[in-house]
Amino acid sequence: MRTFMELRRHSHRIILLMEMTSKGNEHLPCFGGNSQRVLDDLRERFQNELHDRAVMEYVHSLIDLSIDNWTTTCYDSYQRCCVGIF
Repeated sequence: MRTFMELRRHSHRIILLMEMTSKGNEHLPCFGGNSQRVLDDLRERFQNELHDRAVMEYVHSLIDLSIDNWTTTCYDSYQRCCVGIF
């Protein structure tokens, strides 16, 4: 939680860095051919319009969604088997 809150405090810098990276690099897989959508999604993820208590509830809801989610489980298995971390 503290990490997300700290990242959120600096979200304008993170988003600016992503905007600069996207210019001329829209073909990169991380931008999926639609860098504006990726940037909008990133802005939304930080929930800058919410106060801190509401953001804490938002982060907890993200954690709840990830528990036992098949994509999370598969990625954790990949990390454990191929990279050796978990």
